[in-house]
Amino acid sequence: MADNHNNQAEVSLAEQVAQWYVSPVGQLIAEDIRSEYRRQVEDAFGYHAVILGLAGRSLQLTSQARIGHHVVADEHEGGALRLRPSALPFGAESLDLVTLAHVLDVDEAPVAVLREVDRCLRPEGKLVIIGFNPISFFSLARLFPRHCNRALRVGHRNLPWRIVEWLQVLGYEVDEVSHLAGSPAVCHAGTW
Repeated sequence: MADNHNNQAEVSLAEQVAQWYVSPVGQLIAEDIRSEYRRQVEDAFGYHAVILGLAGRSLQLTSQARIGHHVVADEHEGGALRLRPSALPFGAESLDLVTLAHVLDVDEAPVAVLREVDRCLRPEGKLVIIGFNPISFFSLARLFPRHCNRALRVGHRNLPWRIVEWLQVLGYEVDEVSHLAGSPAVCHAGTW
């Protein structure tokens, strides 16, 4: 058990979130997210989409949108493009769809990330944010640190209405806030 704890300390929070989606519960949640994501992006159009965050790979979101060119990017190895979400290498107003897959949960400067995304997103573009809701039953798992995955216990727990406020300050019109996995979380040692 101690070896597992030491290994978790060496793995970044973003990597732990991505790995959590491989667990049985994570796979169920991922399927719900893919279904909702498909609905959210069905009207998205354009040429360039970027999915930011290591969890984007685990969630397998690239095939969901009908936009020609998708890139999965993160600051960790393994993505098609390695970058920092607060310093994107894309031109101003060059992206049609941006998806933040748990980026605001793990980044130290979520407002800076949103400002940078705003710089890169076209005025008619679409922004989709995927994250943990700190006031959901599901997030109660973090109260059981010995039995639940570290990815569910730590990170920046941004309240949904706080993110909406940040987006409104940037001039965004928030179309919808969706909540998934609203059922109480059940932890099993070693699986969460």
